[in-house]
Amino acid sequence: MDEAPLVRPALERDELSRIVALLDSAAPRYATLRAPSRQFIWRNSRTTTVTLLSPELTLGVNSSLPYGFNDGPAWQGRGLHLQGIGGLAITRGPFRLIVAPQYVYSENSDFQTVPYPQGSGKDSSAWANPFHPAPSGIDLPLRFGNQPVRSLQWGQSSATLRLPVVEIGLSSENVWWGPGVQNALLLGSQGAGVPSAFVRTQSPVTTRFGTWDGWYSVGTLRESQFFDRAPDNDRRSVGAFAAVWRPPQTTGVEVGLSRVVILADDAPLSALFAPLGSVGRPNGPDSLNAGSRDQITSLWTRWAPPGVGFEAWAEWARFEEPASLRDFLESPGHSQGYTVGLQWARRLHSGSARLWSEATYLEPSPSLRLRPVGTTYVSRSVPQGFTVHGQPLGAGIGPGASSQWIGGDVIHLRWRAGAYAARVRWDNAALFTPVVPEVRREDISLIGGLRFGGTWRRLHLLLDWAHAVRLNYLFQAYLSEPATGRTQGIDIVNDALTVTLSTPWQRGVK
Repeated sequence: MDEAPLVRPALERDELSRIVALLDSAAPRYATLRAPSRQFIWRNSRTTTVTLLSPELTLGVNSSLPYGFNDGPAWQGRGLHLQGIGGLAITRGPFRLIVAPQYVYSENSDFQTVPYPQGSGKDSSAWANPFHPAPSGIDLPLRFGNQPVRSLQWGQSSATLRLPVVEIGLSSENVWWGPGVQNALLLGSQGAGVPSAFVRTQSPVTTRFGTWDGWYSVGTLRESQFFDRAPDNDRRSVGAFAAVWRPPQTTGVEVGLSRVVILADDAPLSALFAPLGSVGRPNGPDSLNAGSRDQITSLWTRWAPPGVGFEAWAEWARFEEPASLRDFLESPGHSQGYTVGLQWARRLHSGSARLWSEATYLEPSPSLRLRPVGTTYVSRSVPQGFTVHGQPLGAGIGPGASSQWIGGDVIHLRWRAGAYAARVRWDNAALFTPVVPEVRREDISLIGGLRFGGTWRRLHLLLDWAHAVRLNYLFQAYLSEPATGRTQGIDIVNDALTVTLSTPWQRGVK
């Protein structure tokens, strides 16, 4: 029986396939619309073929605070956490079934949080995010309760039927849209995959006008157990559309468009099937006529000349639709967010090396001086915002945040080593709300990390250690000198160690 790996977005296998595409002009183009089922090798056979999925086990520990990015359905709380995935793929003719459940566990040890105010006539859980109270809301708990978290989920499972040009199917897998390495603005891997039905191109379609790639999906979002105690609003509907175009010449340029629409329980499902239409104004304080529907639209471009070993990308999103052309021309940056980045790679004697950097900005736009601006991913129309099971659908840094990352790796045939550094400013949109008491300071993490990996016989190991200093945790500070008004932030140091064990799948990048 054959064995093959699942390539999950933003993790090691996906990362290395991107480097291969940069260095080898004969390698398949790296797709900005991707999911494990789309990157899995299709064995089209008249007989039934069963392929084992290479198992993976990730063990980790956080010393003081929750920490983790692009870890799918896992909640990497304080203390020990683990995640395991395995399964099989069954293919017969144009049909393929991937069964890839994921088990997740978190010790979820105690750490300081701010409880959501109780007794206000609302059904909000005490664990709900206190910095975004009604009427705006987001299902983003500071802690997933006070008990260990464990669950077995469908994970990266999918069923796909290939038709001429397109394929249709059902999936619960993580989908990543956009060019980002660390953050995807609309759909990424910070939370669990969304159970959905989809239709998408089998692979990019080449025409005389260029190469086209497309994807449309309709699914269901579930709220976490730590948002509210009302059972009648636990589900939301989501519709998403993305398209990518590359010009006829092999310049390595591509342009993409994507849009996500979320409906609350009381909204008509028909609104999902026209995600490019305009229905009122979306999220934010100036969108009281938006009803029970919310949306985000993004545009992106990526330049990766084949075989050159360099790429650059940018993605821009708008979280509130303009009321008119004049409104857009007056404030084109209103409610915007963006990501920019670049990566450089070179072959070495027995491997390769790469440097990369990416910056994401989701904080309130400058138009805040003239008109209200809603917090990114937070919604007046849909109480849980743009989340799934209590984690963001898009960028892992979450609402109202910004980040800057830089890193580098040397990848040998049998081992790899690298380092990275980052700065994250958390939920800066909430800083000056009445929820945050005086004395207030910006909540910032300074992160430095090391990664080591290697293959020995039938075992591949990846070790990641991150040392983070959280300055002014939850915006907290105190008057160190009352006479002068000088303040001192409340800082917390967190060490995060993760070890991923898997079977070897390739020996470095040549």
